[in-house]
Parts: sequence; C-alpha cells; structure tokens
Amino acid sequence: MARLMRGEVHVWRARAEEAGSYLKRDCLSLSEHERAARLRYGAHRELFVFARAMLRIVLGEYLSADPARLVFDVEPGGKPVLFGRDLEFSVSHASGAVLLALARKRVGCDLESLGRKLDIDALAAASLGERERDVFARTPRRAQARLLLQCWTRKEALLKAHGAGLRRDPRELEMPWPARRAARDECACGDVRWAVADIALGTGWRAAVAMEERGADVHGFCLGW
Repeated sequence: MARLMRGEVHVWRARAEEAGSYLKRDCLSLSEHERAARLRYGAHRELFVFARAMLRIVLGEYLSADPARLVFDVEPGGKPVLFGRDLEFSVSHASGAVLLALARKRVGCDLESLGRKLDIDALAAASLGERERDVFARTPRRAQARLLLQCWTRKEALLKAHGAGLRRDPRELEMPWPARRAARDECACGDVRWAVADIALGTGWRAAVAMEERGADVHGFCLGW
C-alpha cells in the first residue's frame, strides 16, 4: 500500500503509450464511460479513459480500496473530490500524458505540452496581469511560449487547488514570475496563501503544482514516461 503522510505531496506522471497497456479500464464507472463516448476525437477518448483509470488505480493503492468502488463528487465550484475520503487530488492531461497530484490538504496541478499549437498572444492577453504582460513583452519571441506556459501552468494549478477553476479571471492572480529554476513561491488566492512550484518533466513540457500546505515535501513518481 502506498502511504501519503501529512506534509507531503505526491505527484504521479505517466504517458498513455508507455503505461496504457497495464492499466485496467474496467474500473471506470458507467458515467465515466458515457462521458468518454461523448468526446469527439478518438485520441481524446483514449486519453480521458487512461487518465480516469490511472486516477482510480493510484487512489485505490493509497486507500487500500477497490478502484471501481471509489465514489467521486463535485464541489459547488466544480472541483472533483473523493466522497467520504480524507485525500485530495488533482488531475491534468495533455498530448498523451497525465499528471496526478495527491495531498492531505488542497492541491492542484497542471500539465501543458510545448509541442501543441498555441496562440501565445491570445493566451497572454487572456491570462496575464499588467506586470506580467510587461515581462512577456520584453521576452525574446523564441522564448515566449516556454515562459508563458510556466506562468499559465502555475495559475491553472492554483485555481484548481482553490476550486475556482477558470471561473475566476487568471489575470487577477499576480504570480512571482519569471520563476527561478526549482523555486517555490507563494501566491494569494481567496483568503489563503498557497505555495506554487514547477514540476520538471523535460524540455517538451511545462507543469506545476499548487499546495495549501506551503511547506509540504513534493515527491515524484512515474508509471511510464
């Protein structure tokens, strides 16, 4: 059984092409299968099913529970939670990869691929505050996408941890940015100060985690990457 102590955040990563063959899909609920069937593209359906199977199987290991019997609920703000369990989680997926963060207090994560088509000017306008836009404008064009996604993943992780999701304007969150390599920074959202940090996944990715427990130790795990 995997153990998650208070004061820890566990971050799991996996690629569907590497780990998909040994994750059983029969643990998904009927509603999850129905949701997958509504997705238009086959690649999106496969990634959704893989992500839900990974979530259930990993949670089942921590809780010593049957993955198929786990029950999920949705908070008023739209944040998914485990029903009746003292374990917080956050899931993000992009371009065939999945990131999963687990903690005893609120946590959020986000994953983005630098290989996807991206209108960086539109994303900057929609996500950056005034000071951040000044930083972005002074950045050489060749480095803008990587720098912008650093800020975006941090904001998205924080909004997911808080529970606001994209219902809150990300331009209202002023991040310490650009962030130093491996830096852990603090940012206010609501009445709480959160810790935000980058997750190192390689040159083609940007990822971040946001934690209510600001001093938590972050541990990384891999199912296939």
